[in-house]
Amino acid sequence: MFEVERVDPAGLRHVAVIRLCPRNIELARTRTAPDAIVPFVRFDGLTEVERFAEVLAHELAHAEYFLESPEHLAQVEAARGAIEALRSSQRRAIGPVHSDLGRRLKEPLAVLAAAEAHAESVEAVVLGELTQDRRSQTAMGRVQ
Repeated sequence: MFEVERVDPAGLRHVAVIRLCPRNIELARTRTAPDAIVPFVRFDGLTEVERFAEVLAHELAHAEYFLESPEHLAQVEAARGAIEALRSSQRRAIGPVHSDLGRRLKEPLAVLAAAEAHAESVEAVVLGELTQDRRSQTAMGRVQ
């Protein structure tokens, strides 16, 4: 998980953290990445160490996306704030859920989906690099 803990208004010294959960990475099932620009199957054919490399590449792509662009960082921070505000208001609501909740979440979720699509496109490239040598050797009849 990538998270910006402190935003520097001057844009020079943001504080961000990447948290990895080894057990989740080890146990994660191979699956298609839902938002990827380049379709790929996450963790397909990877060793445990390669899985960590793929996850780390994904999280570092988030870091690059958010920290290199003040606009992206501001959009994502605003989107997360809007989603949290809606969640908070829903917890306090006594009546039925607002019918316009989907409309109000559409833009913040689209901002987060764009950030995720970028990270998944980088992850797809790393997966390709990790498995390229293995595919080459298989094609030549060396690995089976």
